[in-house]
Formats: sequence, C-alpha cells, structure tokens
Amino acid sequence: MKKIIGVIIVITLIGAGFLFADGKESRETHKKQPNFKSFREKKHNMMKAPRSSFVEIREITGEIVVKENDRHIIKSGKDEVKIVLSSDVIQSLKLNTGSNISIKGIEFRALKSKTPEEKIVKVFELQYDGRRFLVLSGKKPSKDKG
Repeated sequence: MKKIIGVIIVITLIGAGFLFADGKESRETHKKQPNFKSFREKKHNMMKAPRSSFVEIREITGEIVVKENDRHIIKSGKDEVKIVLSSDVIQSLKLNTGSNISIKGIEFRALKSKTPEEKIVKVFELQYDGRRFLVLSGKKPSKDKG
C-alpha cells in the first residue's frame, strides 16, 4: 500500500514540475514577443458589425461618383451614400463618374465621420450593364507559377 501511495505522489510531483516548467517557459517567450494583441483588438473592433443578431441589407440604384482619395458615392435622387468598393472593381468594370449601377450592401456607421448619423455601405453585390457581380473583400489572389 505504501508503494502505491509513493508512486502516486511521485507521479503528481513530476506532473506539477512539468506544469510549472511549461508555464515559466511560455511567460518568458511571451515577454520576448512584441505585443500586437491591442492592435488586433482595435482593428477587430473597427470591423465589427452592429451588436445585434441581424444586419439590414441596403439596396441602392443610382449614379456612381468615382473619387481617387476618398470613398466613392452613389447618388440616388437627392440622397448621396458613401460606399466601400475596391478600386480594382472600378477599374475592372471600367466604371466612371455617372455610370448607373445597383448595389447591395451592409450599412455601418462611418467611423471617421464629422456627424454621428453618417452611414457607409460595404458593397457585396453589384449590378452593372445587365451583369451581376459578387464583390469579395480580402487579399488579392496570388499568381500560380505553374
């Protein structure tokens, strides 16, 4: 019986030793690595949708105003709505100021806005010249060498 208790105590001590050694190593490694956690959290918080279980999809039809260094705008009647649309999409479809398009997108509050009521629409579907396009965001595809 004493041997079984002794073996259990030895196994427990060995396990505790590994646990504490692993914790010390990971703390030292963490101190050496740069802290990008706060940056990632800030970037992630900027990209979050409104805190609800659903998001309204906006559909807008009108003329696009293409801008070089600012957000593009869609004029629909008297309304002007800023949109997030990649310059690659604009160049690929050869969109110019005054081109008639229809978009579907998700409306968010503009982060760097002078007025708190200003909204911006992130486009995920675009219709132009009788054709319909799905607008994907993310990294550009890499070229295969094959």
